[in-house]
Amino acid sequence: MVELKWQFENWQAFWQMAGHGPYVWAAVAVTAVVMVALVAAPLRRRRQLLAEVAREQQRAERRAEAANRA
Repeated sequence: MVELKWQFENWQAFWQMAGHGPYVWAAVAVTAVVMVALVAAPLRRRRQLLAEVAREQQRAERRAEAANRA
């Protein structure tokens, strides 16, 4: 069995990563933002499209009612 060993002396060393921390954590942050955007954008667009379809259906129903009255 392989024993896992913590590679850093403490949490501060982990966050700093021998001076590379700002670059590493900036890359992690940018990646996380992009991943969230890739999930959120289609969901938001889907919601907008469903609302647009519902509005079109309401317009069509109103037109049909108006045509039946005339």
